[in-house]
Amino acid sequence: MDHIGGVAALKKLKPSAAIMIHKADEFIYEALPGQPEWIGIPRTQWAALGFDYEDPPKADGYWEDGQQYKVGELEFQIIHCPGHTPGHVVLFEANERKVFVGDVLFAGSVGRTDLPGGSTEQLMNSIMNKLLPLGDDVEVYSGHGPVTTIGKERATNPFLTGVYKLGAGRL
Repeated sequence: MDHIGGVAALKKLKPSAAIMIHKADEFIYEALPGQPEWIGIPRTQWAALGFDYEDPPKADGYWEDGQQYKVGELEFQIIHCPGHTPGHVVLFEANERKVFVGDVLFAGSVGRTDLPGGSTEQLMNSIMNKLLPLGDDVEVYSGHGPVTTIGKERATNPFLTGVYKLGAGRL
């Protein structure tokens, strides 16, 4: 809900803006109005806390692994990185050496896996086999927290260095 809560309002302001998701996350996207319950917020408090979401508009299209997505002069490669959610994708701009990872990897941490369809095993596999190979010089922009680099996380992130071990399956 923290990443898609404003989609309906944005679509009203910019009707031509394309809403793109991975097909595997469509069930989570469509469940937006009920998501506050997932984190234990009583329904009676939703409006007061700003969690009275309307149904999100239908997706205009679906991201696919390996797809190229052009924005102005930038060309992003869509990389499917399941784990935080089943359809989580990251956007990598190879020429700029930047990757937008949402909630897969953070400076000093990794994403949660307790959402429906989340998987610790898949999350770690996505990081190790899809993000780290992008290169140590790649800047990482996550959904929360400061900018970091692949190299810094490879060297210092306790979930990647082996200091912390996540259990198999969901957290």
